[in-house]
Amino acid sequence: MADAEAGEFWALFGGFAPLPRKTASEETGEETEAAVKLLCFNQGQLEPIGFESLTHDLLETNKCYLLDCGAQMYVWMGRTTSLQQRKGASEAAEKLLTGDSRTKSHVMKMIEGYETVTFKSKFNEWPPTPDLKLSSEDGRGKVAALLKSQGLDVKGLMKSAPVTEEPESYIDCTGHLQVWRVNGNAKTLLASSEQSKFYTGDCYIFQYTYTGEDKEECLIGTWFGNKSVEEERVSAISLASKMVQAAKFQATMVVTH
Repeated sequence: MADAEAGEFWALFGGFAPLPRKTASEETGEETEAAVKLLCFNQGQLEPIGFESLTHDLLETNKCYLLDCGAQMYVWMGRTTSLQQRKGASEAAEKLLTGDSRTKSHVMKMIEGYETVTFKSKFNEWPPTPDLKLSSEDGRGKVAALLKSQGLDVKGLMKSAPVTEEPESYIDCTGHLQVWRVNGNAKTLLASSEQSKFYTGDCYIFQYTYTGEDKEECLIGTWFGNKSVEEERVSAISLASKMVQAAKFQATMVVTH
């Protein structure tokens, strides 16, 4: 799968083809097909699941699963699973790799609805994903219009993001979250008990810090209530931008409504 620009790039090399599912053996140089295993994390234990055909229907939304593909191991977490279930499944996957001394294997985490193309390709059947391109462009247009009305630079904001095969890693809710309510040109830190109470007349800034693959990463964003005033929306974006600039590590900024 590739977008138009990627297609033009690979055309210079004679085109491109999908990667095969078989992997070359390092010892013999022969191609061997890795045996795919599906295990369910249930009450602290891993239970193998037998199947004739690996399909999406095997995954239940209230459970966590391990898809063992040899060089890669995926931890799939259903939307209705608890934080304890997700942590337990991740720890079980790491323990399994350590016990088998598979130093060249690594664990990738997937949450239901945010699976990567590579993960989906392991299944013989996967339901189509709704096309969200229109809604994404519409959201960028609203943000661009808001910033432009305040005389801010919106260059490049309306350009569609390049289509990539692998989306950004999802957030598994095990990091540290801070939320501020915007009051004019200032922000007020909310207590943990108030972080889930967002009002339509207010604007908020959130900062989520979590451990990435190689370093600590940070997501900084804003949330605008439907009845919030335009002045506070602009102030929220400005304050969040300053937080991104002040971060000692690479931070990503998002805007939500």
